[in-house]
Amino acid sequence: MRSIADIKGKKIRVVSFKATGVMEDMGAAAMRIPSSELYLGLQRGTVDAAVCNISTVIGRSLHEQLKYVYKLPVTAFGFGVFVTTKAWGSWPDDVKAAMADAAKWFDEIGASYANDKIYHDEFWPTVHEAGVEVIEASDEDLAALDAADDKVVEEWISQVGEETGRKAIALALGETA
Repeated sequence: MRSIADIKGKKIRVVSFKATGVMEDMGAAAMRIPSSELYLGLQRGTVDAAVCNISTVIGRSLHEQLKYVYKLPVTAFGFGVFVTTKAWGSWPDDVKAAMADAAKWFDEIGASYANDKIYHDEFWPTVHEAGVEVIEASDEDLAALDAADDKVVEEWISQVGEETGRKAIALALGETA
């Protein structure tokens, strides 16, 4: 795949409602399969391509199956540390404070550290060393992606209602609703 036009007719693994809508709008057959099955799915031809984060490519060794990466800004990486109320209540105050400080650091710096340091210095070099050709998206393809994305968002808002939809999107973007 060298452009969005090449998506048409392909079986593409996706992980979200939004990605499903965008890929289908571009003529692909969107398929939801877990990342744990993606290596074999690519190897066996169950899927032709996948929408996934670079951390999934490395974490699942997908670079061993890929020939090309067409870089599109279509995924986000979420990370959370979850603690039960019982466990939290059993911790001394200094441990709780350390966890709160770590969470604050992660909120403020985690994404930029992953994108600018880990992905740039570790993950992308691994992909290049595996012989995977990395193709940057054209401005035209980015505009087409934005248009397809906007269409899916507006369709969803029409389903859930204007007020609820706009509020949910604002909250997801870290904005006040």
